[in-house]
Amino acid sequence: MTHFPNGQGKWQVSQNGGTFPSWRGDSKEIWFAGTDRSIHAATVNLKSAEFEMELPRVLFQVSYLGSLGNTYGVAPDGQRLIFNAYPENIPTPLVFVTNWTAGFKK
Repeated sequence: MTHFPNGQGKWQVSQNGGTFPSWRGDSKEIWFAGTDRSIHAATVNLKSAEFEMELPRVLFQVSYLGSLGNTYGVAPDGQRLIFNAYPENIPTPLVFVTNWTAGFKK
């Protein structure tokens, strides 16, 4: 984490790594996906001139985290979450495309 837009200062949010950071709509928390396949949240002190936050806490485990883009969204009040996930009992199909360069013929 760093100041925007000047880039001064640097603060570590996660102690064990994480991906897909997302601010709660009112900026009171920062959420992220941890390397332990859990969603974490850290409360931020908005009254301080410098960045201050509490230690992140685990909110819940997840069964799927996409490799591209953020797979969840946090409601402005932090009370609801929308999550893009695959059902656990349905296998993910594998699509194999052959002769894909045929469409590039001149």
